[in-house]
Amino acid sequence: MSCSDSKRAENALTEGVIEYNAEVVDQSHPMAGLAPGSATVKFKGNRLQVEMSTMGIFNTIFISDPGKKTLTQMVKFMDIKNACIQTEADLEQENKDYELKLEEVKETKKIAGYNCKKVKATYVNNPSESFDVYYTQDLGLDSINNIGPYKQLKG
Repeated sequence: MSCSDSKRAENALTEGVIEYNAEVVDQSHPMAGLAPGSATVKFKGNRLQVEMSTMGIFNTIFISDPGKKTLTQMVKFMDIKNACIQTEADLEQENKDYELKLEEVKETKKIAGYNCKKVKATYVNNPSESFDVYYTQDLGLDSINNIGPYKQLKG
């Protein structure tokens, strides 16, 4: 075991909460006012829950279970509640539209005290559109992305 592996195992988290602030990219979009201003991510083991709310009227929760390879989405709009469970086959089909080419770059950044690696993500179907992604291996969540477009990332 290398020093970095030892450090990772020692500091690996088994559960936690991450809170994000969110901003609308295009304020002129007609739906911009309905965009959530924050997101709360909860993880335990390799399971993940993302919750977003807009003015308490529109709530959505995603629950990812990489072990079962399912994604559950629950939506509540006022008194209307709906849920959907997607299987691995469903997700693979859906992710074809968002297939990414991920290219490691030699840049790192410390985010919330964790060492993060930078990746340049480019849409396979639209190579002119790209963005930066940061991920960490310090949390011990190696397979958390195995049912999404970031499945190549082990962290």
